[in-house]
Amino acid sequence: MRTKPCWKATTTSFAYRNTVGDPDGVIKLMLKAGMAGRAKVQATAKGANLQTPALPLTLPVTAQLVIADGVSSQCWQTTFTATTVNDVSRLSAIGP
Repeated sequence: MRTKPCWKATTTSFAYRNTVGDPDGVIKLMLKAGMAGRAKVQATAKGANLQTPALPLTLPVTAQLVIADGVSSQCWQTTFTATTVNDVSRLSAIGP
């Protein structure tokens, strides 16, 4: 049973770590503020809890991250037009 909080605030960002990926397969997130169009979101997800379409994906691919706490929600999204890896087992891309 997990006793430490999953979210941690740093001086420049928010970090999320959940090594078991429960409930949605997300094991790591990093949210970093920036000027319009320059904020940064890094996500790592894997395992049986991750709901994904069959790979490889047809480009362009739009990824959304929605964080909801029961009171409010925030959504980030980007569209990838190129990937560094896009095969039957893995998708890796760097956004605009």
